[in-house]
Formats: sequence, structure tokens, C-alpha cells
Amino acid sequence: MAATSREEWHRAGVHLAAGRGLLRYHRQAARPMDQPERVRGLLAVRDGLMAENLLAIRAAEAGRGPTLVCAHNLHLQRPPSSMRLGDADLTWSGAGAVVGALLGAEYAFVAGSLGRSAAIGLGEPEPDTYEGLLQRRAEGSEWGLTAAPGAGSARTRTDTVPQQGYFPLGAAVLAGAAAVLHIPDGPRTTAGHQADAATAAG
Repeated sequence: MAATSREEWHRAGVHLAAGRGLLRYHRQAARPMDQPERVRGLLAVRDGLMAENLLAIRAAEAGRGPTLVCAHNLHLQRPPSSMRLGDADLTWSGAGAVVGALLGAEYAFVAGSLGRSAAIGLGEPEPDTYEGLLQRRAEGSEWGLTAAPGAGSARTRTDTVPQQGYFPLGAAVLAGAAAVLHIPDGPRTTAGHQADAATAAG
């Protein structure tokens, strides 16, 4: 630091952490094992790296107040994350599970939710699903921040497909969520959304 600066010292640390993380990930990818177990290991390593990044960001920003980060629900939720790969059910500790365990009440998870979106072919949710319940709460608004529905108050929607990239809300995602940010209606088309963004930027 005497020869350069504190910023250069921290930048070198970031580069070192990134290189070490890539080596950890590729080591996991090179291990001989069945495909589902390989993917589960890669998911766990990736979220472990995300947790390290979140804790490093929090340490750097601690003196400036709370820190807001955005990522997929499966990364930030408090309970272990899970997904289905073919015939295998994969479970691992996501970044939120790790950081939440370490920070306790200082960590708050806000789940993201989408009602419908023409751009990805996602229709109106059934009224008895979690998204359907949130649709009614956010009626007439572009978005709504509300308390998370309790487990058993609704069911997980079943009208989604993997190609849409949307994972429906379920009891596991909502468990421990401080709130839910629900968007009732996504963009009608991807092209239209890009045009709107370009207009707003102009």
C-alpha cells in the first residue's frame, strides 16, 4: 500500500479471489462423477462463491448503511435451494442460506414474483396460486411490495415451463422471506421492452 494505494491493494485482492474461485469451480467440473452429482457440486461451489462476494461487498459497504443486491430467488432465499434435473432432485445451500446463517437478523430476503408476461408466454396465474394471491394484492399497480404469503395459504403454480426461465413461488422460497416484490404484468414483447428502454434512455 505504501508503494501504490489502498484501492490497488483491494483490487489485487478481488483479482486473487476471482482467480481462486475459477480454479475451485473448474476443479469441481473436472471431478469424475455422475451428471446430477456433478451439477449439484457446481451449484454449491457457485453459490459458495456468491456468498463470499456478498460478504465482501457487505464488509466494504458496512459504513454506508444497508446493502441491496439483486439475484434469483434460488440464490438468495434462506432455506436450501433445490431444482429438478431430469429424474434427479438436486439440493444445495444457496448464497442466501450461507449468508443468512452467518448474519442472522441482519440479512433480509425479499422474494421476486411475476404474475404474467407475454414476452415469455406466461399467462395469468390461477387464483389459488401464490402468484394469483399476489395478483389480487397488487391489483391496479405496476408492482407491489407485500408480506410473504404463509405456507399453505396457496399452491405452487404449474403453468410454467423451463424455457420461460421463471421459477414459480413455493413454500420453500417464501419461508423466511421478509417480503415479496410482485410484478403483475411483465413486458408484452422483448422487442417492445427494449424499445421502451431505449426511449427512456433517450
